[in-house]
Amino acid sequence: MESISMRLHRYIEERMVHKAHAREVEARTRAVLIDPFLRDVLDYDPGFPTHVVVENRADVRRGGTGRKADYALMHDDQAVVLIEAKPADEEPTGASEQLSGYLHATRSARFGICTNGLRYHFYKLDGADRRFMEPQSFFEVDLERGDVASDSEVADLLSMFVRGQFNPERIETWANERKLREPIRSKVRDLLTDPPNALVKVVMDGVDPNVGRGQVGRFRPIVQEVTREFLERARTPVSPATTIASGHASTTSSSSASPQDEQIVSLREQGLSFTAIGERVGLPHYAVRNALIRLGKHVNTPRMQEGNTPTQGEPSAAGIRAAQIGGGEISILFPHQRTEYQATLQPDGGVRLNDNSVHTPSGAIKKLTGLPRNGWDVWEYRDEQSGERRSIGSLPNAADLREKSKQYRGGRS
Repeated sequence: MESISMRLHRYIEERMVHKAHAREVEARTRAVLIDPFLRDVLDYDPGFPTHVVVENRADVRRGGTGRKADYALMHDDQAVVLIEAKPADEEPTGASEQLSGYLHATRSARFGICTNGLRYHFYKLDGADRRFMEPQSFFEVDLERGDVASDSEVADLLSMFVRGQFNPERIETWANERKLREPIRSKVRDLLTDPPNALVKVVMDGVDPNVGRGQVGRFRPIVQEVTREFLERARTPVSPATTIASGHASTTSSSSASPQDEQIVSLREQGLSFTAIGERVGLPHYAVRNALIRLGKHVNTPRMQEGNTPTQGEPSAAGIRAAQIGGGEISILFPHQRTEYQATLQPDGGVRLNDNSVHTPSGAIKKLTGLPRNGWDVWEYRDEQSGERRSIGSLPNAADLREKSKQYRGGRS
């Protein structure tokens, strides 16, 4: 099974480029960012009620009207995690009061998440009576933080929420231990900054057992100087370089490039795409792109003519041309439940499946999975110029294709 870190890397590379389309409207945030996160990272598909109940009813009444949590993650046919969503440009914790009410009313749920699709705040019920949600989140996952996919704490927590691995006792223990770390860290910092005589005596006992209590004061300035040196070293940032290989993330010094880094840079200078480089060095295309960014190399191909460099996040015309397979058709992909469906987007907006039937993009998804999805958002083509996968809805002529595709409503053989 793919590691949680690799899942998160892939999600960030493939989905975060669409975050500009997820602002202002909650429904868009859910469709563009949150649904794919639940499906691709945590393995909960919102299209299956055995995985996720969308708009889960909680016995919370305000003015006589029942309220519903945006999502309930299911485990053994019970709601175990409730999720409240906000638009991507709003503060996710603004939903914490609602979430608290839903958790109080849902006996089977012990954990909650407030999210705007970019930041995920994790909450749990109070450890004493488990009736009320603790007011402060015990952890935050910020997907816009550059090293989030390589953060071991993030990987540890998310792995415990993955469908099939959900373990409430482990999560509770992890959260409680983490809450103690900061007070302990603060206390240790205070002790090292201004070491008391008791600590000086412990240190000196390990150096010279003959030092008596009356002599401790003589050695206190030395111990204090040494402990401050340790604190200064701990504060000095080390420039990490994250190398992704064989499904794992490791941190190495950035002072010298590895042989694999040098090979990636050399291939990129020859004008090869991220995908082509990845095939040569045994890495996925998004890992190649990350490596080039880490090494300070511009991600656009060096052979593009000056003035034709596409704006970051926008599809390049050259990349679209590279994705075409003849006659104006474009090869497209749809990742779903560890399966990657392939099809062809025709110049008239229809999606031709392997059985040669033609549908609207959404109709093709419905035929393949039985799920109602916006095909313009989930079908993707590969921009060979940048190596990135983009939704077909981002194509420059998408509006024209949408209009033409209406002729295929209901499907056509």
